[in-house]
Amino acid sequence: MVGGSGGIGAAAASALAEAGYDILLVARDGRRLREAADRIPRARTVVADAATEEAMSDALGRLDRIGVLVHAAGARVGKVVAQQPAELLDTLYRSHLRSAFVSVRAALARMVDGGRIVLVSSVAAHRPVPGLAGYCAMKAGLGMFAESLRYELGGRVGVSVVVPAQVDTAMLAKRWRCIQPGDVADAVVWLAGLDPALHVDEFELRATLSGPFAPPLSGPPDAPLGVVAVPR
Repeated sequence: MVGGSGGIGAAAASALAEAGYDILLVARDGRRLREAADRIPRARTVVADAATEEAMSDALGRLDRIGVLVHAAGARVGKVVAQQPAELLDTLYRSHLRSAFVSVRAALARMVDGGRIVLVSSVAAHRPVPGLAGYCAMKAGLGMFAESLRYELGGRVGVSVVVPAQVDTAMLAKRWRCIQPGDVADAVVWLAGLDPALHVDEFELRATLSGPFAPPLSGPPDAPLGVVAVPR
């Protein structure tokens, strides 16, 4: 589980452990990683930067075989393009795309036939979010990385992308009707357990926005309502 120290990654790792998987958590923040591992049976941890080849080679080299690789790393940050420094784009690239590439590359030699790679993306890959152009671009790139990887692997290992809408995590800067990290975790577990003969490119999840089952708004109480732009 790359990016397993909190939010979606920690929830998915916990759900996979409950389903019987042995878990290796990889993240940069050692304190949060240990806290997450304390709540997950049989979890081992490695403090590593997933965008660094040597670190990930060492981390995954501790495993004899890998049945499922989940990548849930990456920060949801940004500004409007006119105000965003290029250095922030570099940071987004490193935490989303480079870390996914490096993690997958380090895992492939140990992936079992019929295993599955699950990349956690966002609906921002398909729909623009004002002030998050860089983030949207990285998530879109993650989808095409998965598509290309799927062709390269030729069916030996499945590649699926989970595409959640707004999730109720600490990343929220505005108020949204959200799904929960556990909802995404359930999708990851379902994908991990799929028969290798089944092919799922993307699994999109979103909250019901109206009616009796719509969840309450989440996010900082004083924050504005979130807006997804409608393409012109």
